[in-house]
Amino acid sequence: DGAFLPRRSTQISWKLRRDGSRELTLPSTCRLHRYSAAEAKECLKSKHLLFVGDSLTRYHYLSLAYFIEYGNWPKRFGASLKTPCKFRDEHGEIACSLPGKPNVCMEGDWNIF
Repeated sequence: DGAFLPRRSTQISWKLRRDGSRELTLPSTCRLHRYSAAEAKECLKSKHLLFVGDSLTRYHYLSLAYFIEYGNWPKRFGASLKTPCKFRDEHGEIACSLPGKPNVCMEGDWNIF
């Protein structure tokens, strides 16, 4: 009956992250399960997925492939050997992929997927 869906009166708020981006926060009744890589592998086993869209959809696909392969989500920014990473995530950790590690947002790294 859709009772689990948020109503127009559902209180939401935007939380500012350390890296300057914002995170939408919802009441606990609206929380989705955050799968581990092992759970995602089990859930997707023997399934076919079809991604249709543009480059944003491609990034979703590559992020999912990276998550399943490496067991963690990809970093938001690519790394450069010449310039140190100046980006931090919401936990204060470096938000750049390490040199030699693939980054889904860098075209040259796509061939590993």
